[in-house]
Amino acid sequence: MNRLAAFGRSHRDVVASLALLALPFVVLAHAFVPGKVMSPADNVFVLMPWTGANPGVSPKNPRLSEVTLLFHPAAIHAADEIRSGHFPLWNPHTFGGAPFFANPQTAVLFPLTALLYVLPYSLALTLMSVLKLSIAGVAMYWFLRRLDVARPAALIGGVTFAFSALVIAWLQWSYASAVILLPALFAMTSLFIERRSARSIAGLALSVALALFAGYPQRVVYWLVVLAVWAVYLAWTRSKPVRMLAGWTAAVALGVLLAAVQLLPFAEYSLGSAVLAYRREWMIYVPLPLRAVITTVMPYFYGSPTSKDFWGPANFNEISVFVGVVPWLVMPVALVAAWSRRGTKFFTVVMALSAALMYGVPWVGALLARVPPLDSTIAARNADLLVFSLAVLCGLGLDTLSKLRGDARRTAAVAVRVAFTVLGVGALCFVAAYYDFAALRPTFVPLWAQYVSLLVLSSIATVLLLGLRGGASGARGRWIGLGAVQLAALLPLAVTHNPVVDARLLDYSPPPVVKHLQARTAVDRSRITFSGIGGANLSTIFGLYEFGGYDGMTPRYVEQLTDPVGSLESYASGALRVTVDATSPVFDLLGIRYVVLPPGSMSGARHLALDYLGRDAIVYRNDRALPRAFMVYQARTCLDDATTLSMIHGDGVDFRREVLIAGCSGVPTPGAAGAAQVQVKTYADDRVVIAATTDTAGYLVLTDAWFPGWRVWVDGGEQTVWRANHALRAVWLPAGQHDVEFRYVPAAFRWGMLLTLLSAVAVVGLVWGPNRRLFVGAAVVLMLGLDARAADATLSVAPFELDATPSVLSEGENLTISLDPRASGMSAPYDIYIGVSADSDDRRGWVYMSSTGAASTSAAPFRRAVTGVPSEALKATLSGLPPGYYFVRVQFVTSAAAATRKHYAYQPLWTTIRVNPRHAGDSKATGVVAGLGMGLVAALLIVWRPPINLFASGRRSVRATG
Repeated sequence: MNRLAAFGRSHRDVVASLALLALPFVVLAHAFVPGKVMSPADNVFVLMPWTGANPGVSPKNPRLSEVTLLFHPAAIHAADEIRSGHFPLWNPHTFGGAPFFANPQTAVLFPLTALLYVLPYSLALTLMSVLKLSIAGVAMYWFLRRLDVARPAALIGGVTFAFSALVIAWLQWSYASAVILLPALFAMTSLFIERRSARSIAGLALSVALALFAGYPQRVVYWLVVLAVWAVYLAWTRSKPVRMLAGWTAAVALGVLLAAVQLLPFAEYSLGSAVLAYRREWMIYVPLPLRAVITTVMPYFYGSPTSKDFWGPANFNEISVFVGVVPWLVMPVALVAAWSRRGTKFFTVVMALSAALMYGVPWVGALLARVPPLDSTIAARNADLLVFSLAVLCGLGLDTLSKLRGDARRTAAVAVRVAFTVLGVGALCFVAAYYDFAALRPTFVPLWAQYVSLLVLSSIATVLLLGLRGGASGARGRWIGLGAVQLAALLPLAVTHNPVVDARLLDYSPPPVVKHLQARTAVDRSRITFSGIGGANLSTIFGLYEFGGYDGMTPRYVEQLTDPVGSLESYASGALRVTVDATSPVFDLLGIRYVVLPPGSMSGARHLALDYLGRDAIVYRNDRALPRAFMVYQARTCLDDATTLSMIHGDGVDFRREVLIAGCSGVPTPGAAGAAQVQVKTYADDRVVIAATTDTAGYLVLTDAWFPGWRVWVDGGEQTVWRANHALRAVWLPAGQHDVEFRYVPAAFRWGMLLTLLSAVAVVGLVWGPNRRLFVGAAVVLMLGLDARAADATLSVAPFELDATPSVLSEGENLTISLDPRASGMSAPYDIYIGVSADSDDRRGWVYMSSTGAASTSAAPFRRAVTGVPSEALKATLSGLPPGYYFVRVQFVTSAAAATRKHYAYQPLWTTIRVNPRHAGDSKATGVVAGLGMGLVAALLIVWRPPINLFASGRRSVRATG
């Protein structure tokens, strides 16, 4: 025992790190109960067909549906493949087939994901989440120690970052896997600048590679830009800064090369991604409204998804930036007393710019949103640097406060009291302003109770902060008290947000209709489409096959072929739905044999036959569906993509007889019509073997998605895989009997693997080799320059200005929406749609204004076939809006097309309005706010008088602090 105590005294940083490592396991111990798993798998019960078979079942946190339908199924699919001895390069179940490993969100090579390859899935998924918190806390502690922050302050900083609302809310996304490594990136940069040793080079390269493998490399690219500024900030005052920065650049480039096996396939998928193409064309900038700022101190101000009462802007995850109470109280100390310390200026600027971009500070936010790579980033994602900077400034402020003496200490005491006053008064003003809204949507934790909690915790924290000083008696008790206050503020969200459910739910409890479809498609692997039922990626979960899906990237050619209406939303990153009409020949081409609809739905097409009828779903069978592989003997070539799509969706192609081949050079031309027999012998994830016999030369069409990396061998000889019918595959076959083998062997993966292996050898040489000198050469290629190609044309700015008046109105008043002409428009006709919706994702539902002034829940144009710009303003009037906040959106759509992003003629216009409750002055807000105000006055009296030293040894004493 004495040896253990001696070890603790001599290795205090190790003890602190072990404490931060163990704390999440203590907090989330209930997740390790046998038979349990930390997963939102119960979210399937809010979707058809589960709701039909399990009525009344309510999930614990419906906000985590993406984890339910994308991240956990993808992780389990990867684990299944690897355990069976197969590396998961391709996913044949969604999009008609799509790259799997190339999508970085699968994070197949991230070390935490590897837990799934060796452990039971329930234990592995739980460990993955809990270890993220441990890594976040230890990494932040280490970085703060690099900034010369004392251990107690660094510990509180580590707890603040690890249990921040940002990390907790996104914990089971791959995004959080990258965020937790943010402190490590900055720490390794600091270490390299200080030492410039071979091992620091290797450490920086490894940290960069890990961040890129974590699953969100597009965000890491932005961090590296900020990290470069941090390196300049540190190196500029040292000798030979240019040489030092060149070494840092080479180390980062080495880290990028280490991740080449992931980055090169990702870049290739990006080039063929519908999401990236749409965002290059136009990226919507929708910052969070300023009213979301209150969640930085009151995380449940707008309710919570776990209590099913969220009513705030966007969604709960997007506005979650709560960091406890201590950072806000010591912020002025960091800005005043610690201004000259290393890191304070830098992270203050990062914090301010991130907040400006995230909350849309006038002029600044819009300007930053145009700067690459921010121009393709969702504004709310900048919360990562905001929260990280707040945690850093918290550590710096606490450390500085504990070391101040004399006048500086008295000034800091005043600053802490002022911060408390601003915090208390500001939060009370928010409660007063929104109390009537909250009364309309009661939350599980009422606003007054949330404010009381904030006031009590911040009062205790302020008293403890006022007593901090280096070497003072009772300092240890105050540090423990401050840590306890932070944990008391942060743990309610940490314990409740990520549900722990029965581990048996990980099989997603296939309902009867799914079992029926599995039996039906077991032999021929017929494709299915889910219409108005289920969630994305049901096919991956249950081993079915469809052209819909959701992976955050979406193959571009598949989207153009299968979704003529346009199902991708404004950010273009949502689920792809097949919108081809069931009567269209394209529907048959896609091989969609089963149409799954909600119970009681009509088929919508006469040729569809009833196949399954149950209380969970109804299934219709399409007997006209083409088989997965077939022969055709007519072909058209040398068509551009636009012409090809026009012919396909204009029903100008008989797919049973002819094929449209992309390309001109070397394209074989079929002769006379013939007869054939085609049989799929083997159908694996990345390998398809077909036996084909034809009496005439022609094209074998495989209705799987075409993508670079697919190759084909006919009777052992490699042939060309042609892009057929815009998005599918075909190979030329001469007359005779043939064995045809398609294999997915992407060159991007092989070249990436080679670069990764060579870089790994370089890292090993830096750490253990006899010669540890840094090699800087022009051969080092920085793959960060790889980006999606620009779209064919940039979406033009709308030739109108939107004005919604009044922007704040009372219930029952009319809203006037005006479109004022401001520039010349294009000659091609376009339709104008005016829509109004609640600004919360959980209550989103658009109401459209028709040309007659009537409101409709179905998309109806306000003006049809507009050419150029009208000479007068267009006006619409809407009445009857209930209290709340609303988006007003104006869409300019190609004439007669669907009102979706796919058919935008101009960039849409947005604004927000507020509708106040009627007779708000007669509400209970006045009495409640008055009572809370009295509590605030009492707290101010306690804080602004000399604090009582509760931790001094001996008798209780009173000490003045300023």
